[in-house]
Amino acid sequence: INAEYGVKIRNKMKTFLLFCILLIAVLGKTKNDCHCYFKVNTSAAAMQAALNYVCANSNCSAILSGGECFYPDTIESHANWAIDSWFQGTGQLPTSCDFGGIAEVVCADCHCVLLSNDSTRLKDAINFVCGNMDCAPIYPGGSNYIPNTLENHAAWAVEAWYQKHIWTFEACQFNGLTTLVPEICAGRP
Repeated sequence: INAEYGVKIRNKMKTFLLFCILLIAVLGKTKNDCHCYFKVNTSAAAMQAALNYVCANSNCSAILSGGECFYPDTIESHANWAIDSWFQGTGQLPTSCDFGGIAEVVCADCHCVLLSNDSTRLKDAINFVCGNMDCAPIYPGGSNYIPNTLENHAAWAVEAWYQKHIWTFEACQFNGLTTLVPEICAGRP
């Protein structure tokens, strides 16, 4: 009986140890590794419903006129901000990113990158971004001033705009100048 009991205890300890390792792996992700994002082809009405729910139950002042995440001023952008804000506010619980099956958790290192080096379009992107947020890092003496090229400054501007707007698909839409990478980050066609 003692040998059999010892085997059972060892097996339970192995199972418990495996469980602990898996738990550490899952919980070991740092905050902001994952975001809540609408699934492809989610309707505007469904996005509006999710936006209404979140804003009825939490602070959405950032997406109100004058708020730091007001632009782009679209239902899609505001609703994406709202569901991700809700998801982040609940400690990234997967169940807080469902919204009736229209949203999903995406864990990827997403970036908004340039597709073109057309100087007019690059200048337009910089002017838009810097007209709506602080671009001190690409001004002389700033942390991203060097290399002092139009392309480098535009790349910084579109990525900063995208990151500021918490993963909204539209925050990386500069009239075909940019795209999201990796592809899973695009979310919507």
